[in-house]
Amino acid sequence: MSNIKRDKVNVGDWVRGFAKNGALIQGYMENIDPIDPLFKIRVIDSDDKDLIGYTLNMDDSLMEKMQPASTLTESQLNYLIDIALETNDKEWFLELSSALKRFNRNTANNISQEFIEFSIER
Repeated sequence: MSNIKRDKVNVGDWVRGFAKNGALIQGYMENIDPIDPLFKIRVIDSDDKDLIGYTLNMDDSLMEKMQPASTLTESQLNYLIDIALETNDKEWFLELSSALKRFNRNTANNISQEFIEFSIER
């Protein structure tokens, strides 16, 4: 993993890395404190399913910034819809709901698809 510099990341950036227990995690920057040396990462996927949904304090040497994805899985879309609801972001909710409908329509039409094209840049 490469060190993430504080001036190179923002709240909302997607990262991946290793939790203290060694589990691989993916999530987004939830908080960057200029004084605290640890980043606060909201876990959206991990090989340790017990970590999903929690916020972890992580050292920058254990993670790297991810490039924005152009595809999302059904579970990732559902998780992001939950976040849009929690933050009362109607526009984002509608975008995500539309993407989920396209995903489900493709599945119903037997178009084998694990991912749906969707930009998560906000």
